[in-house]
Amino acid sequence: MKFITLLLFLFSATAALSQVPNYETQVVQADAQLNEFIRKNEAAKAESFYAKDFVLTTSAGKLKSKSDMLGEIGSPDLKLEVNETENANVRVLNSTAVLTGKLHQKGSYKGQAFDHFLLVTDTWVKTGTGWKLLSGHATLLPK
Repeated sequence: MKFITLLLFLFSATAALSQVPNYETQVVQADAQLNEFIRKNEAAKAESFYAKDFVLTTSAGKLKSKSDMLGEIGSPDLKLEVNETENANVRVLNSTAVLTGKLHQKGSYKGQAFDHFLLVTDTWVKTGTGWKLLSGHATLLPK
């Protein structure tokens, strides 16, 4: 009887552990979905991924707010062929996750072609409605 009780306990514990959310995977998936919305100029869909007070520090040292980002994402002047984060690494502490990786962006903006790789650091926060991007930083890699 004790053996069966032990087996049931181990089975229950294993089942409970398998249901623990994998925040690292969730953040990588959220990042990929946001990147896809950006690539497709779907600002309305991208909007829900940004925290209200989001701020991005660009590789040129400029700050961009959520509304700045959504304006650019929705602009017909932005045409992206590629917008993907490579080698994403996520570290989590409580309800905060920091994603680092290499962002590849290829396309054109206002008729100017570009093909850039940027090192990015994005801070995501878990909320009642999912992961929200609170801040980002990008550093342009030399060609």
